[in-house]
Amino acid sequence: EQWLAELPLVAARLPVGDADVLFQLGVLTIRQLFGLPMEDLPARLSAEAGQRIRQLRGLEEELITAIPEADPIRADWSSEFAATDFNQIQQILSQLTLQISEQLILRQVGAVRLDCELVSEDGGTVAMQVELVKPVQEQAELNDVVRLRLDQHETSGGKTTIRGALSDKPVTAVSVLAVTAPLPVARQKDLFSAKEHIQPTEEVTQLMNRLSNRLGKDSVLTVHPAADPVPEKTIRLQSIMVAESGARDRQVERLVSPDESATSAESPRSRPLRLLNEPVVITADGRADALTGFVYRGRRFAVKELNGPERIQTHWWHDVAVHRDYYRVTTSCGSRFWVYRDLRTGDWLMHGMFD
Repeated sequence: EQWLAELPLVAARLPVGDADVLFQLGVLTIRQLFGLPMEDLPARLSAEAGQRIRQLRGLEEELITAIPEADPIRADWSSEFAATDFNQIQQILSQLTLQISEQLILRQVGAVRLDCELVSEDGGTVAMQVELVKPVQEQAELNDVVRLRLDQHETSGGKTTIRGALSDKPVTAVSVLAVTAPLPVARQKDLFSAKEHIQPTEEVTQLMNRLSNRLGKDSVLTVHPAADPVPEKTIRLQSIMVAESGARDRQVERLVSPDESATSAESPRSRPLRLLNEPVVITADGRADALTGFVYRGRRFAVKELNGPERIQTHWWHDVAVHRDYYRVTTSCGSRFWVYRDLRTGDWLMHGMFD
C-alpha cells in the first residue's frame, strides 16, 4: 500500500466515470484515494470502483488466469523407491532438466521459467519456481539455477526453505514444467575459440539468474530515473524479474551499455551521487539565511564555503509540498555536504555527501 500510494490515480484502473468524479473532488493520487472513508464510497462510486479499491488495499483478490500451452514442455519422474537423500533429489532434477533442454532445442525455444513440484511419500507437495532473465536452452545453466533455488537459504522473514520443507520427507515423484519464449537473435561465435568475443550481456544474464534464484527475485534490483523534482524521488528500484521478457533484455542492455543521453542534465558538481535514505536535521548556528556551523552524527563541522541556494519547490497538487533551498557546503576539514533549509519550518537538514 505504501508503494502504491506514490502512483497517480489513473494507475488504479478505475472506470472512467468514477475517475472523473474523483478528479473533480481533487483526488489525484492513490494516496488520496486511500485516505477516503471506505463507508462513503458506495454512495459516490460504482460497485466496480469499490471492488478495485478493495483489491488495491489487499482486501479482495484479483485473479489473473493464464492460458496454458497446448503442448507444454515438461519432464516427470516417479518411483516406488523414494528419494531419501537430498543429493538424490538434485540428481533427479538434473536428469529432468536434461530432458527439458532436449525438448527446448527440438522446438527451438527457450525457457524463461521452470515450475517444479516435488511430491513426498505422505502425499504432501513442495512447489518451486525458477525464473530466468532471458530464454535459456542449455541444460548446464538450467541445472545450475535449479540447484541454487533448491539450496536457497532461509530468508529473514522466517519463510521455510525448500531444503527445510523436504527434510525427513522421502520424495516419490518430481515434475518440471517449462514456460517458454522465443529465443533471442542468434550470434555467431568466434571460429577458433568459444571464449573469445563473449558478449557482456550473456555474462550479466547468467549472474542475474544465479543471484535471483539464490537470494530471491526481489533482492536483485535495477535503478531507473524518475521525473520528479524532489531529489529523493528521482530514482526508483525495480526487480528485473517483474518486467516481461523483452523489457528484461532492454534492461540488461542498459546495464552493459548505459545510455548517456538518458542521464540527468544536472552537473555532478551541483548534485551529489550519494543521498541519505532520509534527510537528517542538523543544528545550525548563526542567522537563518547563513549556515556557519552544524553538528552531524555527534561531530561539529565549521563551514568554510557555502554555495547556493538552489531552490526546489513542488506544485500545489503534490501530496506533500516541498519548499527547500539547497547549498553545497565545504567544511574546514575538507568535507563537502549537500544541505538544505526547509523554507516552511526554517530547519536545516543534511541530505547528501560529495565524494
